[in-house]
Amino acid sequence: TEICKGQEHFRNFLAHRVQKLARARGFNASSIGKALAIPTSTASNYWNGKSVWPVDLLPFVADLVGVKLAELVSLDGVSSRHLPPGVLD
Repeated sequence: TEICKGQEHFRNFLAHRVQKLARARGFNASSIGKALAIPTSTASNYWNGKSVWPVDLLPFVADLVGVKLAELVSLDGVSSRHLPPGVLD
């Protein structure tokens, strides 16, 4: 369904955003997992977009990568061609 596709797009968008910001601060999946006290395999699944980052971890992720939570999850500046129809309407 369209909702599932939207969730998948957001999961991948968020994984990419975290990767980009984390790499700029010297993190990889393993080191961000250690910093968040979660198993490396779990961090890797979040990092690669296989699982969605849990909402309760996002404030800590934002802090680690040096942004505010709102900036981490914001769709500002995201081209609508990368999202399902109607998401930015």
